[in-house]
Amino acid sequence: MLNQADVDRAKQELRLRRAATLKRHAEELQVLDSEQAEIDTLEQMAQAFSRKFGSDAEAACPAAGSGRQELVAVESAPEASPTNPACSSPQRKYQATNFELFARAFSAGTF
Repeated sequence: MLNQADVDRAKQELRLRRAATLKRHAEELQVLDSEQAEIDTLEQMAQAFSRKFGSDAEAACPAAGSGRQELVAVESAPEASPTNPACSSPQRKYQATNFELFARAFSAGTF
């Protein structure tokens, strides 16, 4: 037969289990928030790097890139521009930087 002490003990056990579950949930959310912040920071750094080093070189040397966003292999390196030293750097194999490719793949959910 059940008495009030049994009911109280069951309620107390349930409160303890609930508190432990909420604590684990909060800890897991904190870890996920931290990981999301790291990914956001990486994405921002990749975009900043791409803007600083990828786009400037292509804008300075029009033959180096056509502005297309898809990944395209370059058949042959264009001639260097005698007036623009940025054009004398070796031609990249792909028109997008590694960071641009990573950012696009990450945004598309590939990773």
